[in-house]
Amino acid sequence: MNEKVRLLLGWLIAGGLFATVLGWFFVLTAGNARGNLFAGATATQLLVWGRLAGILAACGLLFLLLTMGKGRLLGWFFPQRILTRLHRWGGFVVGGLALAHFLSIFIGRSIAFEEPFGKVVWDFLGNGNWGSVTFFGVLLMVLVLFFSALFLRKKMSSGAWKITHYFAYLVVLSLFFHQIFCGTEFAVSAGFRWFWTALFCLVVLEVALWKGRMFFSGKQ
Repeated sequence: MNEKVRLLLGWLIAGGLFATVLGWFFVLTAGNARGNLFAGATATQLLVWGRLAGILAACGLLFLLLTMGKGRLLGWFFPQRILTRLHRWGGFVVGGLALAHFLSIFIGRSIAFEEPFGKVVWDFLGNGNWGSVTFFGVLLMVLVLFFSALFLRKKMSSGAWKITHYFAYLVVLSLFFHQIFCGTEFAVSAGFRWFWTALFCLVVLEVALWKGRMFFSGKQ
């Protein structure tokens, strides 16, 4: 098949997945009596927008995981030069969305509970509801982004850069448990939960197959 046709199909499929997640999120939040993306108290809107930023960051992170190597799933649709650019700059977009998620959620909770921002964050970390796992994943993401910036500025070797990127696997794992056990939309919709689990498993399978091929071919 022509490369341009494969590229177009790749963008359509990727866009379709993002649109599905966005549409599903909108349907789940539109009927919320306390408010949604465009209605309700300031605190409620901040919480909803924060959850949306988190879900988009998660989608982006799974997409970036597929661009880490020459996997067949995305490699069939996108040339390696495009995958490299997507991975290089997409990481900073995902980092920005994750930061927006963090700030919106905790500022919204601070306003709703009328408590200081720091106390709200501290209570979340100590509530036993995967708070510490989430914090661990956020720290790892910050480290990966930091070392990526150093690599782009030619201040670290490619070998060290690759090693730090293995932390991304732990980030995705902590992200999955954070969403399944803490995410509001995942709690109220079994369909959304199973859809996300299937998407996560697909990405894990693709990465495992890619790593397995590298290992048995002696390129690891």
